[in-house]
Amino acid sequence: TLVLFIPALYISTRLIYKTSFSSQLTFGRKWNWKLYIISAAITLAVYVIYFLAMGAASEMNLSKVSAISILLFIILPIFQAFAEEYLFRGFLMQTLGSWFKIPIVAVIIQAVIFGIIHFQYNVTGMIGVLVSGIIYGFVTWYTKGLEISSALHAVNNLTIFIGILFTFMSSSDSISSMGFVVSIALLLVPACIILALNKKFNFVSCDGN
Repeated sequence: TLVLFIPALYISTRLIYKTSFSSQLTFGRKWNWKLYIISAAITLAVYVIYFLAMGAASEMNLSKVSAISILLFIILPIFQAFAEEYLFRGFLMQTLGSWFKIPIVAVIIQAVIFGIIHFQYNVTGMIGVLVSGIIYGFVTWYTKGLEISSALHAVNNLTIFIGILFTFMSSSDSISSMGFVVSIALLLVPACIILALNKKFNFVSCDGN
């Protein structure tokens, strides 16, 4: 898992680039816990509404599910999401941005690499991961931090893990066209809501630079 690479990545960036851990999380400002919590809550609400509307509650199988399993399936996806955001939208996108000086180039390249490493999926699934990477990259660039992308990614992973655990989602690596559309919509809808609320209440300043 990528979580194990975080300490090594942190040490290498400290030694080579002389940068702090926080500088890989946010760009020119402090980490905003309020934005992270609000983003996670809104994203979770969107996912819950969708799955309830699709009747997922009636398909849940609670038998043979231990408390330890539930705890692990909650904690692991959150840390996995943070590790991937730190690596791709933090370290990699900042590094690419310093090379190319054009934000959209850095956003797209890191998303392509993000999609490629998820080679266990079929072509539709890999394209879905690539598009997700672009969404994560855009909100990271726009808000100058990983709070929203980390929250979106964590809830997405959490939903998949819990869905598989309670058997109302398939563990198949073959993603259908409808699955692709739904997964992207479930990222775009909360992302748009969060950015709209941020514009109104100014959780963090976003000037797009």
